[in-house]
Amino acid sequence: MKKTEQMTIEEVTKKLAELREQLRGIHFGATGSKAKNVKEHGNIRREVARMETLKSAMTKS
Repeated sequence: MKKTEQMTIEEVTKKLAELREQLRGIHFGATGSKAKNVKEHGNIRREVARMETLKSAMTKS
């Protein structure tokens, strides 16, 4: 996988959609049972924020 700095805007958008889908799955999967990895939710949220920041920087320049 490419480093985030080397990704194109399309790749960033695709990765962002994948991360949001993972986050949605964790959120709705955890409602009925205990989460297997408690930190996973926070890690994915941080990764989403990184991708959003990168996407914003790419569109401004």
